Amino acid sequence: MTHENVFSLRNILENKQLSLKELEELIPILNITTKKIRANVLSLNALASYQRGNKEKIKKIQTDVNNTIQRWKDHISRLGGYPQGLWKVEFLWDGKKLFWEFPNSYVTLEQGQVFPTKTNEHIN
Repeated sequence: MTHENVFSLRNILENKQLSLKELEELIPILNITTKKIRANVLSLNALASYQRGNKEKIKKIQTDVNNTIQRWKDHISRLGGYPQGLWKVEFLWDGKKLFWEFPNSYVTLEQGQVFPTKTNEHIN
């Protein structure tokens, strides 16, 4: 991330309105971040499934899962997004609500139409 992008992210935090360029730059960051966090959650859930009968251990793992998901939500919020569910994010752009969902490399409008950006020109 370049020095300019850091300032750009600070601007997003202040007003939560994204420019098209900022939105395009965020999509790969969202995918990378979400992929890592999601893998961690899946790993923790798999670990919990092997702890049958060990309620204390299961409770600790569930707390770890919840904390991991909360870290993802906090990260998304710092990037200017509004978490809408597990691995789903809403962004505001020019008075419109745009949605991103893992593992997509594009955002959609409220009606489900793919929002045109340089990163998704190949999608019809």
